[in-house]
Amino acid sequence: MMKLKINKEFLLNQVKNNDCIEIIDDSFGIINTFRNIDSKNKEQMIEFLKTKKFAYNNITSNIQIHSAVVRKIDKNNIGTMQEADALVSNLKDVPLLIFTADCLPIIFLDEENKAIGNAHAGWKGTYGLISIKTLELMKKSYGTKFEDVKVYIGPAIGKCCYEVKEDLVYKFTAMLKKNNIKEEKISNIYEIRNEKIYLNLNIINIYLLESIGVKRDNIFNYDLCTSCLNDTFYSYRVDDKTDKRIGSIVQIF
Repeated sequence: MMKLKINKEFLLNQVKNNDCIEIIDDSFGIINTFRNIDSKNKEQMIEFLKTKKFAYNNITSNIQIHSAVVRKIDKNNIGTMQEADALVSNLKDVPLLIFTADCLPIIFLDEENKAIGNAHAGWKGTYGLISIKTLELMKKSYGTKFEDVKVYIGPAIGKCCYEVKEDLVYKFTAMLKKNNIKEEKISNIYEIRNEKIYLNLNIINIYLLESIGVKRDNIFNYDLCTSCLNDTFYSYRVDDKTDKRIGSIVQIF
């Protein structure tokens, strides 16, 4: 069982003293890379993972297209790449890799059924319910129970920095109402500061996950902003539309 409790002190200590964020136990492992690695560079990732417990020869990722498409990985498609933005599997020693640089990496652990998921959730994927669709495929494929799953929301641009236009807030407000999110929660998805609007993608995904039965106590939000911590993480906005990416990896041991 993943017994390690994730809190801000633990994460900031990892940022200060480690070469990545590592959450490891006997059954599962999670890694979020720093700026020392461009996760889209396969050679760099292989060399990096050779120093870890992860099965680098089986790295599996997507051609990400800002969709809500979820791909199931089995023994027949390990290491292949297709257009999608989330991955699920129940295979041991197959690291699932998602690329981000401000978007949310969302990792799912089903300890009971030994299954995992990994989603790239930008605003388009979030609006398309990619977090819910990832869990729905895990339920269909592996018997995952939403109330038992653990969710890890990794480094991403925070509400402190994610400035958006008014129409995007209207878009999310309508979507959340359609998904039966209460008005008092919807009012928390954005802030107005100095006549600018800032969206909170983290809380939107949390509300959506809660709406299908995921327990709030089982959602671990890193709350590490890629814009504020740009010396540690790649940020698409701060780094002038960089093509380099943070790698978020989950594996069953």
